[in-house]
Amino acid sequence: MSSERIPPSAPGPRVPLWFLLTTVLSVALAGIAGVLCGRRLAPGANLPAEELRILSLAYDHIDEHYIFELPEERRSELMHSAIAGMVEHLDHYSRYYPPQKEELYNRNTNGIMTGIGVVVQTSGDHVLLVYPYPDGPAARAGLEVGDIITAIGDKAVQTMEQAVELIRGEPDSPVRLTVRRGGAAPRVFELNRGAVRLPSVKWARLLDREAGIGYVYLEKFTRNSDTELTAELAYLEKELGRRLSGLVVDLRHNPGGLLPTCLALTNRFIPSGTLVTLKRREHKDEEHRANPARCTRPDLALAVLIDGESASASEVFAGALQDHGRARLVGTRSFGKGVVQTVFRWSKHKIRLKFTTSYYVTPNGRTIEKELRPAGSQVEGGLAPDRAVPFADRAAQRAVLLRLHRREVPREYRAAVTALADQVSGVSVSQPLGPDRDAQLAAGLEEVRSALARRPAKAPNAGTPRAPAT
Repeated sequence: MSSERIPPSAPGPRVPLWFLLTTVLSVALAGIAGVLCGRRLAPGANLPAEELRILSLAYDHIDEHYIFELPEERRSELMHSAIAGMVEHLDHYSRYYPPQKEELYNRNTNGIMTGIGVVVQTSGDHVLLVYPYPDGPAARAGLEVGDIITAIGDKAVQTMEQAVELIRGEPDSPVRLTVRRGGAAPRVFELNRGAVRLPSVKWARLLDREAGIGYVYLEKFTRNSDTELTAELAYLEKELGRRLSGLVVDLRHNPGGLLPTCLALTNRFIPSGTLVTLKRREHKDEEHRANPARCTRPDLALAVLIDGESASASEVFAGALQDHGRARLVGTRSFGKGVVQTVFRWSKHKIRLKFTTSYYVTPNGRTIEKELRPAGSQVEGGLAPDRAVPFADRAAQRAVLLRLHRREVPREYRAAVTALADQVSGVSVSQPLGPDRDAQLAAGLEEVRSALARRPAKAPNAGTPRAPAT
């Protein structure tokens, strides 16, 4: 779970890479380095001169005496590796993102990748376009379900691997596709690679139409998750013909994501009170409270599915709902990642530092982080479910999780892909397992039904925390 900050920067003359990167380190990591070296440094202070001399000395000797002369690109890699090594020694959640990992960062935190936005597969001796991502470069250019890609640029393609390799490229760079559609003559599409948004909210469907109970799977908390969830609930209510009465939110194998998005989603269901409190160095606590104006679903009966891989922002969301009595947690104990990383970004140099800056406690004051537990504590890290439902065996668990993590065909293409699946081997429109084959989902559905059955004419106040299971 992370938040992002952009340190101030000013234009200046071009300087050697090693000097630039050690200067960045001296500003961003001064406090951490001071602790590691056994002394405190004021924020913004330079690293001790002796440590900088050692770094410079090592770099100069490698550059001068290594068996092969190092090209500029290799020298750059050495300095980036030095920073990465230092940051990763802090803890196993801290990371350094050099320029070449920009796309990895965007994909992990924002749900965005660079490409043309297509799902393809090998079909016989050609490449079949199964579907384009909505509003991606390919969809905007007019590519359609079932198109056959025969060439990319000047190279013929016959396999998915060939196509994927040739489609990759820098943002805004041009790519030319030759496509065969039905019996028509080949057609050339000229398009630019660009941002493709990967959905984080998947598999929205009705579990019990009569009771008005829906289901969503939240794969990760990315920048657009709040907007996605709002849209998916609106779709379910359009299909239902009325407001939803209950919802099962599936957070199994959700590793977390962005804290601001997590809090926005949590606030959708909690009208008042504390959502989470961050504990920082020197007792600088940061309490996040619900905004009543942003609570759009105060009366929706909820169950949240969790497992041993539900972590970080997932635990903030589930812990707040549990403490406020807004949801029953179903499944197995969550992972126990109760620390928060801040991302410091220097956009001019396209680098990011992400390291741990706080830990959090739930509204009732519970510490989730398993490594912050007092010595000898009999309580595990993570969240205990209100209703423990382990899988019968690993095969049952694997069957559920494999379905959850498959690509969901976008709603606007399902009819076309279903028709394509009838004609082409290997194409399918996947669905997650239902309550009849997923014991945890069945238990979650039971919890929501029970909550609705117990509900009085007027919903109780959801703003007061209650004592949770531990």
